[in-house]
Amino acid sequence: MADAFVARESGWATLGKFALAGIGIYVGAKLVGEVAQYLADAPEQRSIRRSAREHAAGGAEVCADHIGWECAPPQLGRRRPDVYADYGTHVIVEEHETEASVGRTHSVGQDRDLRRWASRRSYVRYRQVVV
Repeated sequence: MADAFVARESGWATLGKFALAGIGIYVGAKLVGEVAQYLADAPEQRSIRRSAREHAAGGAEVCADHIGWECAPPQLGRRRPDVYADYGTHVIVEEHETEASVGRTHSVGQDRDLRRWASRRSYVRYRQVVV
């Protein structure tokens, strides 16, 4: 007789709890994935990812190298930059280096070639980012 007055959950409430649990698991997994990605990335990769996201948020069509972005930057002359952000009216080209790599022969040559390529185009700005 006492069982007749026990409050029972509706099917919708149970479904809602499962949905919230599923969302919680998804958000938790996404957060863990982001943290794991951050810890696994080298400083240069973190810098490239941050820059690419900032340019994309600013309205640019972005191609980025080394971070699994949806497109790789075009080859400019003989070199491929780390970030290529096309804003429609101007283009920003970036090469990201660490303190340890900035003085290496390859990095110096790449900086020189990309700087030269950009200087010949009035709509292009180039910068080397050292992290």
